[in-house]
Amino acid sequence: MKSLFQQEMIKRGILIAGGFNLCYAHSDDDVHRTLEACHEALAILARAVAEDRVDASLEGPVIQPVFRSA
Repeated sequence: MKSLFQQEMIKRGILIAGGFNLCYAHSDDDVHRTLEACHEALAILARAVAEDRVDASLEGPVIQPVFRSA
C-alpha cells in the first residue's frame, strides 16, 4: 500500500519517502497542493484496496526497506 501511495504522490509532483517535512519555506499553495495530492492518492489507494488490486495497480517494484534489524 505504501508503494502505491508513494507512486501516486510522485505522479502528482510530490516526492515523499514515508513522511512529510513541511517548513516555513513552503507556501500556502505548496501545502494545499500536497493535501490535494494526498486526497487523490488516498482515493486511488482506497479503491485498489476495496477491489483487491493494490499489487496490480503498481507501475514498478514494491518499496523495499532501507534499514533492517539484525
